Amino acid sequence: MKKRLACALLAFCLCLAALGGCGEKQQPDASPEDAFRRLLAADYEVYYLIYGGGLTVDSSQGGTGYQPVNSAGYETIDALQKRLESIYLRSETVRDILEAPDQTGAPLLKIENGQLLRSARPTLLTLGYEVDDTSIQAESQSDSAAAFLFQETGLDGSLYRTRLSMTKTAGGWRLDAPRWEAERTLIREGSDQDSLVEADAARLAAEEFLASVVNGSLPQDQSGMLGDLSAWQEIKVSSAKVTETVEEGDSWGDYRVAVTVENGAGVFPEGEQQFRLVMNCNEMRYGDRVYPAYFRPASEEYYNWGGYVEQNQDGPGPAWYVDAFIGFYGSATFATPWDLPPETVVEFSLLFAESSEGDQRYTPAELDAAIQKTFGITGFDGRGTKFYVKEQDRYLLWGRGGNIYDLLIQPPRIRSSQAQVDVTFYGDVLCTAPLRTLRYTLEKNHDGSWMLLSAQRVDDTTE
Repeated sequence: MKKRLACALLAFCLCLAALGGCGEKQQPDASPEDAFRRLLAADYEVYYLIYGGGLTVDSSQGGTGYQPVNSAGYETIDALQKRLESIYLRSETVRDILEAPDQTGAPLLKIENGQLLRSARPTLLTLGYEVDDTSIQAESQSDSAAAFLFQETGLDGSLYRTRLSMTKTAGGWRLDAPRWEAERTLIREGSDQDSLVEADAARLAAEEFLASVVNGSLPQDQSGMLGDLSAWQEIKVSSAKVTETVEEGDSWGDYRVAVTVENGAGVFPEGEQQFRLVMNCNEMRYGDRVYPAYFRPASEEYYNWGGYVEQNQDGPGPAWYVDAFIGFYGSATFATPWDLPPETVVEFSLLFAESSEGDQRYTPAELDAAIQKTFGITGFDGRGTKFYVKEQDRYLLWGRGGNIYDLLIQPPRIRSSQAQVDVTFYGDVLCTAPLRTLRYTLEKNHDGSWMLLSAQRVDDTTE
């Protein structure tokens, strides 16, 4: 994956070099193939700008909702639209790109007082196909139209033959469609390189798991990996059969399973029903083995596993903030934010702080503003934490990764400006052995973000 990311970044740099810089006057193409290569590079640039966070903004202005675009050559909507119209033939393509959503479903771009603004939460997506530049060849060609074939490699190593066409207009050649909508034919599934995960590992592991569920005894190696599976001593499932494969690769599988539960042991509803089974290879947890990561009734839609999407036009909703907090601090409880360790208050607030200096250094005033927005408290002194550098009178955010917890997050209950989110932590991956349930209470800020007010137990479960 790191190698592919490096290749993608290198390809983007080559694209920019081929373009000769944003907004510069295009030189006449020596041949249709030259025009096609130029348009491929331009198309990649567009994807990077809109879906890869490449459209930069002035983060010191505009708050956390929308910020002014300061990308050279694209400071206005007219400049961006003109650039798109120089690449794509159809006005519908240009319109769809300009109306692309951000992470929350709100418009990525908007105009305010004549200024082009970009959402502070752009959608970050990887264009999952890497072009083999040496494979480009003309399929058909005339004075007014041309089609080209080339090979692409998917993120899983699969090889595709891709077809993309272009049309000549009064202004020059234009792509009939973006590359992310191109026609693709699979040549080879999976990588031709050796992999730690064997072919069809997800499918085989899924069948093994379902067989063990019906037999009433999960394999011992799974028991060690999946955690406390004591509930399965009482659970009785008489049948479990895959009815639909939603998505499948060697190391990942998402399946719908027809299940008959005779005894749910308080964990599952009883009777015939559809379950969702997700198989995954988590190297941090399982090494190179594929194990079940989720097995619950398909009717359940948890925030972190179901089809639930927080509808909040101002930004991420309350469950998103709860999920982010848990990723760093697990099942920490607090009646008020003052009960939290100072390190926790400062670090988590810095994640949402705005730096006037454009980096990860924050003034005491900027931290104070972030703490008030994140936890709703004022007068907090964080100078005794490791994030404060006395010589600079600045707070520095040190990067670190989160942790893996087995939990189910309920969709939030929102009433006016307050919300509650219940989260149950489990002692097993399959979420059958509850440890504790916490209720997070949040309040909405004026800008649409949410502050965490408390996290308290609401169950009698003991560990």
